[in-house]
Amino acid sequence: VRRVFEDTTSKARSVLGHKDRIFCCRCHVYFFSGEDVDQESEGFVLVATGSEDKTVRLWRGSLGSRKFKLLHELQAHQEECLSVEWSPDGCTLASCGADNKVVFWSIDPAQIGSVVPAITCTLRHRDHVYRAIFAPVGLAGLEEKVDGEDLVVTCCGNQILFWSTAAAAGAGGDSGQGEGDNEGQLLFSKTLDLRGKAFGGVRNPDKLVDIFDIAVAEDRVAAPSSACLLYTSPSP
Repeated sequence: VRRVFEDTTSKARSVLGHKDRIFCCRCHVYFFSGEDVDQESEGFVLVATGSEDKTVRLWRGSLGSRKFKLLHELQAHQEECLSVEWSPDGCTLASCGADNKVVFWSIDPAQIGSVVPAITCTLRHRDHVYRAIFAPVGLAGLEEKVDGEDLVVTCCGNQILFWSTAAAAGAGGDSGQGEGDNEGQLLFSKTLDLRGKAFGGVRNPDKLVDIFDIAVAEDRVAAPSSACLLYTSPSP
């Protein structure tokens, strides 16, 4: 992972590392008031990275600094970690794996240096999970189903799945490893029964198109796949 600085005269510098290939990287910036005496500065950035070495690593850097410090190595996946995603408030981190799971980690920004994130929720799928995103509760057609709870959208194989994950914000299981006690509730899924250029080899003998990413906006979901860019309505 390389960080590119705003100063165009500065050279990119390798600062973060894993034992194997790094597949994903997401940042979240935190700001604190002067009352938060435990903080080293008014703000800092947390970087989450996921790797083929099956781990998620959390790194901290001060705003304006080029240095990052490894805080935690999180272990919950039995296969490579394919992607990570922060919740809008930065208090939850989701990691997606080739072991068919999405794992939610509870993040306490004020104590991130001393408290290891705990697993609060696990979403189990039938295939590799390439991406999970935190979606607005007001997504068209889902207002009554989620009833103010958190909504997460995931993509797995040729499916887009919509989950209620209120449990992700609760107290969890083991810190830094293992599995939490809670599981999200699957609201419904959309299956794209399309065949074409597929990814997965013997894992995908029917040559079903894989969905690699998702994006949501109001009543539409954009899903780039191994064949083309697909759109589907999230309404039941």
